Amino acid sequence: MSTRTNESSSSSSSSSSSSSSSSSSSSSISNTLQKLIASQSDPLLAKKIFECVSHHPNFRHSHSTYLILILKLGRSRQFSLVDELLRCLKSES
Repeated sequence: MSTRTNESSSSSSSSSSSSSSSSSSSSSISNTLQKLIASQSDPLLAKKIFECVSHHPNFRHSHSTYLILILKLGRSRQFSLVDELLRCLKSES
């Protein structure tokens, strides 16, 4: 009986660390993406990068990624693109 208990807790522990690992890799990808978008001097290229990553399965942009792109587009007076992003963000929520 004690062996089964240990196996059960061992398996739940490994699945917990797996989801934790997945979450941290997602966070790492999001942080890298934020830096990449922020470093682009061309706001339209930054938007293309944002859109390209959006097509990957199981990926969702963080609010921080949206904010960085919205600020970049707004500073370059691309208000229609800002409006488009805000609508996308609202529909995802």
